[in-house]
Amino acid sequence: MGEDEAISVSFSPLVIGNITPGKTIAEDTKQAAKEMKKLKVDLIVFCGGDGTACDIYEAIGDSIPVIGVPTGVKMHSVVFAVNPKAAAEVAIKFLTEVFL
Repeated sequence: MGEDEAISVSFSPLVIGNITPGKTIAEDTKQAAKEMKKLKVDLIVFCGGDGTACDIYEAIGDSIPVIGVPTGVKMHSVVFAVNPKAAAEVAIKFLTEVFL
């Protein structure tokens, strides 16, 4: 769920979980969110729609800040930025304030 894309732009991602490429389901998203919570990540940025937002919330509640990049069919939740550029700006601001 993003490993190939991250590698293609020279990142070295920490891969969590185990999925069948091209066949992810809601449970994969929930499990990934739970794993990120265990790893104590500072921020989750996800791409998707309201279904993905609900899956993440079901898995971790409000224990970690979350930013949604709108790419799904329905995006009515307040977790979504207005567009991908705005999501990046919010993530940068958050991370800058947390780590600097």
